[in-house]
Amino acid sequence: MGFLDKAKAAAMDLQQKADTAMSNSGLMGGNAMGSPGGGGSGSSSAAADRLLRNLGVLTYLNASGRPGATEDYHRIMDELRGLEASGGLNLTLTPAAPAGYGGPGAPPPPPGAVAA
Repeated sequence: MGFLDKAKAAAMDLQQKADTAMSNSGLMGGNAMGSPGGGGSGSSSAAADRLLRNLGVLTYLNASGRPGATEDYHRIMDELRGLEASGGLNLTLTPAAPAGYGGPGAPPPPPGAVAA
């Protein structure tokens, strides 16, 4: 195994550990127990997050004139359908932040301001 193969394997392992930590922390939609915003068990929630992210990437690439592989799209959709059938997929949209709050380059809210 060459140096680049080892580096790629280490990066993938680190990414998986980071994804697991973020999923368990509740920062990725839901809480550590997998209830509201989660999709049931932590592993199906992580799988759903990964699949939905990959579907978003394919959608973005297609919208920007760089279509992804059709096989990838069909594989992701099949896996998402399976998760949805098993109850492991939460399709609740996250509300957007109010205008001026949290956007890139937006100033912080004034002291004492309460988001509606």
